[in-house]
Amino acid sequence: MKKRIPELDFIKGIAIFLVVIGHVISQVWSASPEIYENSFIFRFCYSFHMPLFVFISGYICRITMKNTSQWLLKRLRRIGIPYLLMTVIVSIWLRNGNISQFIVSAPYWYLLFVMISDSILFLGVKLRCGTLIFVPVYAAVLMLIRNISQDIGILRQLADFLPFYAAGSLMPIVINKIKRFDLSALIGSGFYIAVFPFYRHGIRNQLAYCRKLLGTEDLSRIAGICIVFLNKIAVPVSGIAMVFLLTKFVYSLKSAGKLRSAAEIAGNNTLAVYLLHDLFFVTPFASPLANSVISVFTAFFIPLFISVIYRSLRKKAGR
Repeated sequence: MKKRIPELDFIKGIAIFLVVIGHVISQVWSASPEIYENSFIFRFCYSFHMPLFVFISGYICRITMKNTSQWLLKRLRRIGIPYLLMTVIVSIWLRNGNISQFIVSAPYWYLLFVMISDSILFLGVKLRCGTLIFVPVYAAVLMLIRNISQDIGILRQLADFLPFYAAGSLMPIVINKIKRFDLSALIGSGFYIAVFPFYRHGIRNQLAYCRKLLGTEDLSRIAGICIVFLNKIAVPVSGIAMVFLLTKFVYSLKSAGKLRSAAEIAGNNTLAVYLLHDLFFVTPFASPLANSVISVFTAFFIPLFISVIYRSLRKKAGR
């Protein structure tokens, strides 16, 4: 087994914390989407947190992958068992859903996405084409979306995030070949800061905001394409660059040891936090703001504590 890379755990820790914040805001303020969707914190989280998570997943899969079917089966079992268990609990018990909603709404879609993407990358490595395998797969996904009338959640997620996973899987190969990587990350960070005020979550909200900003309802086809590219690609990519730059800065500071350790612990327990955080939203007060603050604490730290204790006990039992 390859040694864990602390910087990647640190980035995962940042990503899962942003996921929890974003989900808390959308759940606690669900009755007032016009308020939370325009808030700075919500827009910041949703501008890049899932592309970042997906990018790191591709990165980690590439550096940890072994060219054996046992590796893939172990990987799928590790993710698939908790995915199916929590999907049943949340979809059927808590939300009164049914089995058919597994495919359509794709609860815990990120885990399903990772299992599919890992399998595709593994096949690409087996066929000696590596990341290039994502090109025909992505084309097939877009074709399916175009020709299937039903809105299937996981297909939308594959269309939105598969390029980020593919890019992440390339990162271990190209990172040492990118000249002045720090400068590129700095430029990306500056771009993010410059364009973030214009970012809105979702293409529909983004187009509506740009129409209002430009004072016209008629946007040219080229303008529409540019706006979609800005929303779906440019902003998330520059946000990812900003996190990588922040990570390098934090690891250059001797005084940031506790911050690094805390984020690394969170990053090392992302699966549990992702699976369980939805169960620990609390709303004891009439104020959505107060409930949001409390829920971020409970939804993040309680699953993290459970995971740390469980892994510690499992480690002791294995001795």
